[in-house]
Amino acid sequence: MKTVTVGKGPNPGEPEGVKVTSQVSSSSASVSQPQTESSEQLKGKTHVEIVISVIALIISLLSLAFTLWYHLYPGEVKPLKPSAYSIIREVGPFPSDHLVIPMEWENTRGQPVLVRNPYLVLRALTPEGKETGKELRFPLAGGYPEISSKTFAEHYEYFEHVNSFSLDPHSVSRKVLVFHVEQWWDDKSSLHKFRFKGNENYRVYIGFQLNLDKHSQTVLFDFHVYDTVDRLDRTGTEGYWWDYFSLE
Repeated sequence: MKTVTVGKGPNPGEPEGVKVTSQVSSSSASVSQPQTESSEQLKGKTHVEIVISVIALIISLLSLAFTLWYHLYPGEVKPLKPSAYSIIREVGPFPSDHLVIPMEWENTRGQPVLVRNPYLVLRALTPEGKETGKELRFPLAGGYPEISSKTFAEHYEYFEHVNSFSLDPHSVSRKVLVFHVEQWWDDKSSLHKFRFKGNENYRVYIGFQLNLDKHSQTVLFDFHVYDTVDRLDRTGTEGYWWDYFSLE
């Protein structure tokens, strides 16, 4: 509350020394209060925006780093050791034994690759596991969708790219690959009717070419040929013309 003493008024009849009492409205005292709150709100809003901007920048940098890693990482391409293999006696018009191997191929590169002309080299082993110097070469023939009597009753499938298949970047792909002995097609060759025999031992090497790079060759697995293979017969009454063997 504020009291003001006023002198003689300018108008006739106005008493002298009139005390005028006026009450300062609380609303006028609080005029500056909304401005103070707005300033604080503005500061808080600015702080939140800065935090959000920093988080967005970090996410963008992480996304860029991941994109560069995904597409530019050199990585490697390799076949993983299979857990089993199959031997089929006669496929279509060709009487030789065929090797069927379910394989997983790992590509840790940032780009898709083309695996070209894969082949197996089987090197005979002594019972003690030493290589004898005798070897057989099995180029890729094609593939099957799965391992079963139903699929093996049909001819294997050829790949879209002859003797080649592609792998996506940063992936592990499963392929059921079929390999046949060299000169399987030549009825004048001693390999035309090639047969695995029970109790043989082999070390399997796999070779392949990536895109247009040089061929590389690495050990894939060792395996023992069980004597049940001697009973495989496509024309026999038992219908026992293929078998599945574990490598574990």
